[in-house]
Amino acid sequence: MIETRQQHAWKARAERERALLKAYSFKWYKDGDSWLLFAPGGEETTKQVALQEIRELQKSKPWHEVVRWARDLKNAVFLDSETTGFGKEDVIIDIAVTDKMARFWLTRSFILSENYPQGCAGCSPHR
Repeated sequence: MIETRQQHAWKARAERERALLKAYSFKWYKDGDSWLLFAPGGEETTKQVALQEIRELQKSKPWHEVVRWARDLKNAVFLDSETTGFGKEDVIIDIAVTDKMARFWLTRSFILSENYPQGCAGCSPHR
């Protein structure tokens, strides 16, 4: 069966959401015929609530000391990435390069393959 564009887009979005939840330490557990999602602190949550919490964590905080430091730099660009975690099997799922005025020079999202190679660029440097 040929996958439609809509099906492909849905699968890609679902894969990015799963990777993002994993990167922020949310865990899925099977309970009979259904799946339950738990936050890093152990409380049960929903996917919608978890993704909203992640969006809040990803918002820029202009008062943060790192942001103030970055704004004081001259002629700098910043590399930011999201990964599925920090283990040997984890990979980069999003990458962005911005300047200090928060203009994006590059953004890229990656769709995870079930068979990504060992030693890939997204693996943790702490081997």
